[in-house]
Amino acid sequence: MVVIIDDSFLFFKKRDIFLSEIPYDIGDEIDIVKFHWCKNRINLPGYNCSETLTTTIDLNQELEEIRKKMSDTLKKKIRRGEKGHMVWKINENFDEFHNLYKNFSRRKGYGSRLGFLGLEFPKVKIMEKYGTLFTIEMNGEILCGHLFLEDDETLLGWFTASKRFEVDKETASLIGNANAFLHWEAIKYAKRKSLKKFNLAGLFSMEEALEPEKKFLNQYKLMFGGQIEMYYSYSKINNKLYKKLSSLYQNMSS
Repeated sequence: MVVIIDDSFLFFKKRDIFLSEIPYDIGDEIDIVKFHWCKNRINLPGYNCSETLTTTIDLNQELEEIRKKMSDTLKKKIRRGEKGHMVWKINENFDEFHNLYKNFSRRKGYGSRLGFLGLEFPKVKIMEKYGTLFTIEMNGEILCGHLFLEDDETLLGWFTASKRFEVDKETASLIGNANAFLHWEAIKYAKRKSLKKFNLAGLFSMEEALEPEKKFLNQYKLMFGGQIEMYYSYSKINNKLYKKLSSLYQNMSS
């Protein structure tokens, strides 16, 4: 079962389609169409295709078997997160997470070809409708959160954010433990729902991972001991004005 999310900004309409086996043509009514995490690659006229490596965990395994495959460093972080004086919540704090991500993405310089007009990060009401949100609080303040999408088979990482760039080293270490703990709780949640796969949502290429931050993120995801898989994304812009504005933005940003 695919997840289909429609959004809009001004008069531009966007449709994101997640976890489809293959992409399919939906016509020209939607200005921006994007398929995420397709399992198979095909030639679909008019659509641009890109490859994405990711790491996934087979949820048909028992929890203990999944945990055994994790690195010792990650297991230590999870244990510290379990023993910490932090409060974790599920499907609360959507407004706070939305603000957290906006600040986090600004600090990291995130942006995309299709996101410059406000169509990349979903509105709070869309997050609440389609997302499953895990957050960690300390002293009433959210330190980090992971937002997932799910269909009847997969729990897929969608957005993640934290305050690790805003805090001292000690608190940043706590946030690292909290992140690992939240991922473990998400895996257990997916198991309880009898889902089949946990997708950590992407690995950077070898060239990209030459940057320290991207190398760190790859190393973190690989600590979970999952299987590396290839997925495919497809995009199409039907609106000529949006295409011109997008091209102009890219030239200005390069």
